[in-house]
Amino acid sequence: MRKVTRYLAFGYKINSQIEFNELPFLVGDRKYPELDILLVDLKNELSNFKNNGEVEFQINKDKVSFLVPKIALFSIDSANIIKVYILNEQRMDVVKLFTLGTCIGILLLQRNILPLHGSAIEIHGNAYAFIGHSGAGKSTLASAFIQKGYKLISDDVIPVTVDSSNQPVVIPAYPQQKLWKESLEEFQIDSTQFKPLFERETKFVIPVTDHFSTKEIPLVGVFELTKTSENDAVEITSISKLQSLRTLYFHTYRNFLLNDMRLIEWHFKFTANILEKIFVNKISRPISRFTTDELVLQILKSVTKEEKEVANT
Repeated sequence: MRKVTRYLAFGYKINSQIEFNELPFLVGDRKYPELDILLVDLKNELSNFKNNGEVEFQINKDKVSFLVPKIALFSIDSANIIKVYILNEQRMDVVKLFTLGTCIGILLLQRNILPLHGSAIEIHGNAYAFIGHSGAGKSTLASAFIQKGYKLISDDVIPVTVDSSNQPVVIPAYPQQKLWKESLEEFQIDSTQFKPLFERETKFVIPVTDHFSTKEIPLVGVFELTKTSENDAVEITSISKLQSLRTLYFHTYRNFLLNDMRLIEWHFKFTANILEKIFVNKISRPISRFTTDELVLQILKSVTKEEKEVANT
Protein backbone atom coordinates (compact mmCIF):
# COMPACT_ATOMS: atom_id res chain seq x y z
CA MET A 1 0.00 0.00 0.00
CA ARG A 2 1.55 3.30 -1.13
CA LYS A 3 1.76 6.17 1.32
CA VAL A 4 -0.86 8.91 0.75
CA THR A 5 -0.20 12.51 1.80
CA ARG A 6 -3.00 15.07 1.99
CA TYR A 7 -2.59 18.61 0.71
CA LEU A 8 -4.77 21.65 0.01
CA ALA A 9 -4.24 23.52 -3.27
CA PHE A 10 -6.26 24.83 -6.24
CA GLY A 11 -9.46 24.44 -4.23
CA TYR A 12 -8.91 20.70 -3.88
CA LYS A 13 -8.31 18.34 -0.98
CA ILE A 14 -5.49 16.43 -2.61
CA ASN A 15 -4.79 12.80 -1.67
CA SER A 16 -1.46 12.10 -3.32
CA GLN A 17 0.83 9.10 -3.70
CA ILE A 18 3.47 11.56 -4.93
CA GLU A 19 5.10 13.79 -2.32
CA PHE A 20 5.01 17.53 -3.05
CA ASN A 21 7.23 19.61 -0.78
CA GLU A 22 5.83 22.76 -2.36
CA LEU A 23 2.19 22.10 -1.43
CA PRO A 24 0.68 23.07 1.94
CA PHE A 25 -0.60 20.18 4.05
CA LEU A 26 -4.34 19.82 4.59
CA VAL A 27 -5.27 21.07 8.06
CA GLY A 28 -8.70 20.40 9.53
CA ASP A 29 -11.67 19.11 7.57
CA ARG A 30 -12.65 21.98 5.31
CA LYS A 31 -15.21 21.18 2.63
CA TYR A 32 -13.50 21.01 -0.75
CA PRO A 33 -13.78 18.57 -3.65
CA GLU A 34 -11.29 15.73 -3.41
CA LEU A 35 -8.55 14.98 -5.92
CA ASP A 36 -6.64 11.70 -5.98
CA ILE A 37 -3.14 11.64 -7.49
CA LEU A 38 -2.36 7.97 -8.04
CA LEU A 39 0.69 6.07 -9.23
CA VAL A 40 -0.79 3.55 -11.67
CA ASP A 41 0.56 1.05 -14.20
CA LEU A 42 -0.63 2.41 -17.55
CA LYS A 43 1.77 0.35 -19.63
CA ASN A 44 -1.04 -1.00 -21.83
CA GLU A 45 -1.99 2.55 -22.82
CA LEU A 46 1.46 3.41 -24.17
CA SER A 47 0.65 1.71 -27.48
CA ASN A 48 -2.04 4.38 -28.07
CA PHE A 49 0.70 6.99 -28.59
CA LYS A 50 3.11 7.43 -31.49
CA ASN A 51 5.96 8.10 -29.04
CA ASN A 52 7.71 10.31 -31.60
CA GLY A 53 9.68 12.36 -29.08
CA GLU A 54 7.03 15.05 -28.70
CA VAL A 55 4.43 15.52 -25.96
CA GLU A 56 1.27 13.83 -27.28
CA PHE A 57 -2.34 14.26 -26.17
CA GLN A 58 -5.42 12.07 -26.46
CA ILE A 59 -8.52 14.10 -25.63
CA ASN A 60 -12.23 13.60 -25.19
CA LYS A 61 -14.89 15.32 -23.12
CA ASP A 62 -14.33 13.42 -19.86
CA LYS A 63 -10.75 12.16 -20.07
CA VAL A 64 -7.43 13.55 -21.25
CA SER A 65 -4.23 11.52 -21.45
CA PHE A 66 -0.82 12.75 -22.47
CA LEU A 67 2.64 11.26 -22.82
CA VAL A 68 5.83 13.11 -21.95
CA PRO A 69 8.42 10.90 -23.69
CA LYS A 70 10.83 9.06 -21.39
CA ILE A 71 9.26 10.85 -18.38
CA ALA A 72 5.67 9.75 -17.66
CA LEU A 73 2.21 9.01 -18.99
CA PHE A 74 -0.58 11.04 -17.38
CA SER A 75 -4.32 10.40 -17.38
CA ILE A 76 -6.82 12.97 -16.04
CA ASP A 77 -10.26 11.53 -15.48
CA SER A 78 -13.63 13.06 -14.53
CA ALA A 79 -12.15 16.16 -12.83
CA ASN A 80 -11.02 14.32 -9.69
CA ILE A 81 -8.36 11.73 -10.58
CA ILE A 82 -4.83 12.12 -11.92
CA LYS A 83 -3.16 8.81 -12.82
CA VAL A 84 0.60 8.87 -13.30
CA TYR A 85 2.69 6.12 -14.86
CA ILE A 86 6.33 7.04 -14.27
CA LEU A 87 8.82 6.05 -16.97
CA ASN A 88 11.90 7.58 -15.34
CA GLU A 89 12.16 7.65 -11.54
CA GLN A 90 15.18 9.96 -11.83
CA ARG A 91 13.08 12.77 -13.31
CA MET A 92 10.49 13.25 -10.59
CA ASP A 93 11.09 17.01 -10.83
CA VAL A 94 9.62 16.95 -14.35
CA VAL A 95 6.80 14.59 -13.29
CA LYS A 96 5.80 16.97 -10.50
CA LEU A 97 6.00 20.01 -12.78
CA PHE A 98 3.59 18.48 -15.30
CA THR A 99 1.31 17.25 -12.51
CA LEU A 100 0.96 20.71 -10.92
CA GLY A 101 0.84 22.43 -14.31
CA THR A 102 -0.77 20.70 -17.27
CA CYS A 103 -2.69 18.10 -15.23
CA ILE A 104 -4.17 20.72 -12.89
CA GLY A 105 -5.03 22.96 -15.84
CA ILE A 106 -6.97 20.10 -17.45
CA LEU A 107 -8.75 19.28 -14.17
CA LEU A 108 -9.86 22.88 -13.80
CA LEU A 109 -11.25 22.90 -17.32
CA GLN A 110 -13.10 19.65 -16.61
CA ARG A 111 -14.71 21.44 -13.62
CA ASN A 112 -15.55 24.50 -15.76
CA ILE A 113 -13.02 26.63 -13.89
CA LEU A 114 -11.03 29.02 -16.07
CA PRO A 115 -7.24 28.48 -15.80
CA LEU A 116 -5.49 31.68 -16.87
CA HIS A 117 -1.76 31.55 -17.58
CA GLY A 118 -0.05 34.06 -15.34
CA SER A 119 0.28 35.29 -11.77
CA ALA A 120 -2.34 36.71 -9.41
CA ILE A 121 -1.71 39.11 -6.53
CA GLU A 122 -3.97 40.36 -3.74
CA ILE A 123 -4.12 44.17 -3.62
CA HIS A 124 -6.43 45.98 -1.17
CA GLY A 125 -8.43 42.78 -0.66
CA ASN A 126 -8.99 42.19 -4.38
CA ALA A 127 -7.29 39.91 -6.90
CA TYR A 128 -5.47 41.21 -9.95
CA ALA A 129 -4.12 38.86 -12.61
CA PHE A 130 -1.00 39.44 -14.69
CA ILE A 131 -1.18 37.46 -17.93
CA GLY A 132 1.02 37.33 -21.02
CA HIS A 133 3.16 35.15 -23.20
CA SER A 134 6.23 33.31 -21.89
CA GLY A 135 8.94 35.79 -20.93
CA ALA A 136 6.56 38.74 -20.64
CA GLY A 137 7.51 39.23 -16.98
CA LYS A 138 4.40 37.99 -15.18
CA SER A 139 6.16 36.24 -12.28
CA THR A 140 8.79 38.98 -12.02
CA LEU A 141 6.09 41.63 -11.64
CA ALA A 142 4.25 39.51 -9.07
CA SER A 143 7.51 39.08 -7.15
CA ALA A 144 7.97 42.87 -7.05
CA PHE A 145 4.53 43.20 -5.45
CA ILE A 146 5.36 40.43 -2.95
CA GLN A 147 8.54 42.27 -1.91
CA LYS A 148 6.40 45.32 -1.18
CA GLY A 149 4.19 43.32 1.18
CA TYR A 150 1.41 42.15 -1.12
CA LYS A 151 0.33 38.50 -1.23
CA LEU A 152 0.57 35.92 -3.99
CA ILE A 153 -2.60 34.00 -4.85
CA SER A 154 -1.30 31.91 -7.73
CA ASP A 155 1.67 31.62 -10.07
CA ASP A 156 1.58 29.97 -13.51
CA VAL A 157 -2.00 28.59 -13.36
CA ILE A 158 -4.65 31.04 -12.09
CA PRO A 159 -7.96 29.29 -11.29
CA VAL A 160 -10.90 31.65 -11.88
CA THR A 161 -14.48 30.73 -10.99
CA VAL A 162 -17.59 32.59 -9.79
CA ASP A 163 -19.07 32.59 -6.30
CA SER A 164 -22.72 32.31 -5.25
CA SER A 165 -23.32 35.97 -6.18
CA ASN A 166 -21.78 35.49 -9.66
CA GLN A 167 -18.68 37.47 -8.65
CA PRO A 168 -15.46 36.24 -10.31
CA VAL A 169 -12.98 34.93 -7.74
CA VAL A 170 -9.45 33.53 -7.84
CA ILE A 171 -8.81 30.25 -6.03
CA PRO A 172 -5.41 30.11 -4.27
CA ALA A 173 -2.90 27.67 -5.78
CA TYR A 174 0.20 27.10 -3.63
CA PRO A 175 2.93 29.33 -2.14
CA GLN A 176 5.64 29.14 -4.77
CA GLN A 177 6.98 31.17 -7.67
CA LYS A 178 9.29 30.45 -10.60
CA LEU A 179 11.75 33.24 -11.44
CA TRP A 180 14.57 33.67 -13.93
CA LYS A 181 18.09 34.29 -12.63
CA GLU A 182 18.12 37.72 -14.32
CA SER A 183 15.09 38.77 -12.27
CA LEU A 184 16.65 37.57 -9.03
CA GLU A 185 19.79 39.56 -9.84
CA GLU A 186 17.75 42.71 -10.46
CA PHE A 187 16.12 42.20 -7.05
CA GLN A 188 19.61 41.57 -5.58
CA ILE A 189 18.63 38.06 -4.47
CA ASP A 190 21.25 35.29 -4.38
CA SER A 191 20.03 32.49 -6.69
CA THR A 192 22.30 29.86 -5.12
CA GLN A 193 19.91 29.46 -2.18
CA PHE A 194 17.12 28.23 -4.49
CA LYS A 195 16.52 25.07 -6.51
CA PRO A 196 16.76 25.29 -10.33
CA LEU A 197 13.66 24.30 -12.30
CA PHE A 198 14.56 20.95 -13.92
CA GLU A 199 16.31 21.47 -17.29
CA ARG A 200 16.12 25.26 -17.09
CA GLU A 201 19.14 25.89 -14.94
CA THR A 202 18.59 29.68 -14.94
CA LYS A 203 14.99 29.51 -13.66
CA PHE A 204 14.48 28.91 -9.96
CA VAL A 205 11.78 27.77 -7.54
CA ILE A 206 11.04 30.47 -4.94
CA PRO A 207 8.92 29.67 -1.83
CA VAL A 208 6.64 32.51 -0.68
CA THR A 209 4.95 30.89 2.32
CA ASP A 210 4.89 34.10 4.36
CA HIS A 211 3.33 36.11 1.53
CA PHE A 212 0.56 33.83 0.30
CA SER A 213 -3.20 34.31 0.36
CA THR A 214 -5.05 31.16 1.46
CA LYS A 215 -8.63 32.20 0.66
CA GLU A 216 -10.64 32.92 -2.47
CA ILE A 217 -10.26 36.56 -3.51
CA PRO A 218 -12.65 38.57 -5.74
CA LEU A 219 -11.13 39.15 -9.17
CA VAL A 220 -11.38 42.81 -10.16
CA GLY A 221 -8.86 43.32 -12.94
CA VAL A 222 -6.55 41.67 -15.46
CA PHE A 223 -3.37 43.19 -16.85
CA GLU A 224 -1.92 41.77 -20.08
CA LEU A 225 1.86 42.25 -20.14
CA THR A 226 3.51 42.88 -23.49
CA LYS A 227 7.05 43.90 -24.45
CA THR A 228 7.84 46.65 -26.95
CA SER A 229 10.94 48.11 -28.61
CA GLU A 230 9.09 51.06 -30.09
CA ASN A 231 9.50 53.43 -27.13
CA ASP A 232 11.09 53.64 -23.70
CA ALA A 233 7.98 54.37 -21.65
CA VAL A 234 5.58 52.18 -19.70
CA GLU A 235 2.04 52.49 -21.03
CA ILE A 236 -1.22 51.13 -19.60
CA THR A 237 -4.24 51.19 -21.91
CA SER A 238 -7.78 49.85 -21.56
CA ILE A 239 -8.88 46.90 -23.71
CA SER A 240 -12.42 46.78 -25.14
CA LYS A 241 -14.80 44.02 -24.06
CA LEU A 242 -14.62 42.41 -27.51
CA GLN A 243 -10.82 42.43 -27.55
CA SER A 244 -10.83 41.20 -23.95
CA LEU A 245 -12.61 38.02 -25.04
CA ARG A 246 -9.71 37.27 -27.39
CA THR A 247 -7.18 38.23 -24.74
CA LEU A 248 -8.62 35.84 -22.15
CA TYR A 249 -8.82 33.09 -24.77
CA PHE A 250 -5.20 33.52 -25.86
CA HIS A 251 -4.02 33.44 -22.23
CA THR A 252 -6.11 30.50 -21.09
CA TYR A 253 -3.74 27.81 -19.86
CA ARG A 254 -3.41 25.05 -22.52
CA ASN A 255 -6.13 26.65 -24.64
CA PHE A 256 -5.42 24.25 -27.51
CA LEU A 257 -7.35 21.63 -25.51
CA LEU A 258 -10.62 23.58 -25.50
CA ASN A 259 -11.94 22.43 -28.86
CA ASP A 260 -11.38 18.69 -28.37
CA MET A 261 -12.71 18.92 -24.81
CA ARG A 262 -15.85 20.54 -26.29
CA LEU A 263 -15.43 23.61 -24.14
CA ILE A 264 -15.35 26.42 -26.72
CA GLU A 265 -18.95 27.46 -26.10
CA TRP A 266 -18.53 27.24 -22.32
CA HIS A 267 -15.33 29.31 -22.50
CA PHE A 268 -17.02 32.04 -24.52
CA LYS A 269 -20.01 32.27 -22.19
CA PHE A 270 -17.89 32.14 -19.03
CA THR A 271 -15.42 34.82 -20.12
CA ALA A 272 -18.22 37.04 -21.45
CA ASN A 273 -19.91 36.74 -18.05
CA ILE A 274 -16.88 37.65 -15.95
CA LEU A 275 -16.00 40.54 -18.27
CA GLU A 276 -19.17 42.22 -17.06
CA LYS A 277 -17.54 42.39 -13.60
CA ILE A 278 -13.82 43.01 -14.30
CA PHE A 279 -11.62 45.31 -16.37
CA VAL A 280 -8.79 44.27 -18.70
CA ASN A 281 -5.85 46.56 -19.34
CA LYS A 282 -2.81 46.16 -21.57
CA ILE A 283 0.64 47.05 -20.26
CA SER A 284 3.38 47.83 -22.80
CA ARG A 285 6.83 47.75 -21.23
CA PRO A 286 10.11 48.56 -22.99
CA ILE A 287 12.63 45.76 -23.47
CA SER A 288 15.51 48.22 -23.16
CA ARG A 289 15.47 48.43 -19.35
CA PHE A 290 14.23 46.82 -16.12
CA THR A 291 10.89 48.52 -15.40
CA THR A 292 9.42 46.50 -12.53
CA ASP A 293 9.36 49.26 -9.90
CA GLU A 294 7.78 51.66 -12.38
CA LEU A 295 5.21 49.02 -13.34
CA VAL A 296 4.22 48.52 -9.71
CA LEU A 297 3.61 52.25 -9.24
CA GLN A 298 1.64 52.55 -12.48
CA ILE A 299 -0.50 49.51 -11.67
CA LEU A 300 -1.25 50.75 -8.14
CA LYS A 301 -2.39 54.07 -9.63
CA SER A 302 -4.54 52.23 -12.14
CA VAL A 303 -6.02 50.00 -9.44
CA THR A 304 -6.84 53.00 -7.21
CA LYS A 305 -8.50 54.78 -10.14
CA GLU A 306 -10.61 51.72 -11.01
CA GLU A 307 -11.62 51.24 -7.36
CA LYS A 308 -12.78 54.87 -7.12
CA GLU A 309 -14.81 54.54 -10.31
CA VAL A 310 -16.49 51.39 -8.98
CA ALA A 311 -17.24 53.08 -5.65
CA ASN A 312 -18.92 55.98 -7.47
CA THR A 313 -21.20 53.79 -9.61
